Amino acid sequence: MRVFEEACHYPEFGTLTIRDTNTGEEDEGPFEQWGLGGQPCGTVARAGYGWLEGSAGDGPLVVRLESHDVEPPAESADWLDVLETPYRSRTGVVGLTTVTCGPGGEDLRLGAVGDYRVRVAVKPLPASSDGPETLWALRFWPVAAPGPPRWLRRGRAAVGPGSTGREVLADSPAAEHNRYTSFASDLLAVALWGGTEQTATALAHRTLAPEADVRTTLDWAHRTGLLTVEGVLTGKFTMTLPG
Repeated sequence: MRVFEEACHYPEFGTLTIRDTNTGEEDEGPFEQWGLGGQPCGTVARAGYGWLEGSAGDGPLVVRLESHDVEPPAESADWLDVLETPYRSRTGVVGLTTVTCGPGGEDLRLGAVGDYRVRVAVKPLPASSDGPETLWALRFWPVAAPGPPRWLRRGRAAVGPGSTGREVLADSPAAEHNRYTSFASDLLAVALWGGTEQTATALAHRTLAPEADVRTTLDWAHRTGLLTVEGVLTGKFTMTLPG
């Protein structure tokens, strides 16, 4: 196992950002960092070709990057959020950076260029007056085929409550956006990495969300153009990315 750790990291715009070292100009469409719609991080994290973004808040955080030759052991019960996502590395080297600071440094050597799985695990740290409140551990290992992301543990519901302000009606576009945008990004990630043919039951199992929330979020994503859903949500359907 190879390890990099930063003991006090402040994300920009509430977004933990991991990127490959510089590879020049490339365009892989929806697999690029800003090539797909929706909320960038999803409910926990989202990744593509040479990048990963996590919904981390303002910090400070402890960020630990690990490179494994094989799948690492499962996390203990004190981790609140655990997600596995594909990651394609163009250089075999990744680094911790920020939203506006460009490619990552040579913080962690993964190995060969190609497909990896990343387990993103988040847990609180003991309370301190000025120290980091949260630990983010990202554990990489090589895979022959990436496969769609899978949520293994959730510390909070995938679909949010929306705005509680009196000025926002419960069924208004603003309230719907607040409720569904992060989870819709999770579903976009599933479709992006090959999970286009689905049932609500299968998606609920994969995302650890109630079937009712899967259906309402898919309906919202279809109405707003984030996804095209073909078929009936009570049976088999396909999720198609825009464009």
